[in-house]
Amino acid sequence: MKEMTEAQQKAKALLYEPAYASDKDAATRQAAAAFGEGYKDFLTRCKTEREVAAYAETLLPGAGGIGTYGSFVHIDVRPGPSRWKG
Repeated sequence: MKEMTEAQQKAKALLYEPAYASDKDAATRQAAAAFGEGYKDFLTRCKTEREVAAYAETLLPGAGGIGTYGSFVHIDVRPGPSRWKG
């Protein structure tokens, strides 16, 4: 193996190199991929604010807050249902 230069040694000592759990753990990598599939499904289904609100309604029937505005939808997880237009 090639020896590190002085600059490389300093960089290794001083720079932060994050450890990613998915690099070591297959289950974490699979869970992240599954989450990504759900997100891709959301992006495919919800192209407009109305579609986002309708999709949120299927996920939060009788609960949560869903507020529609001109250019965005506010969604929260309050215990009781609340629907509004802003």
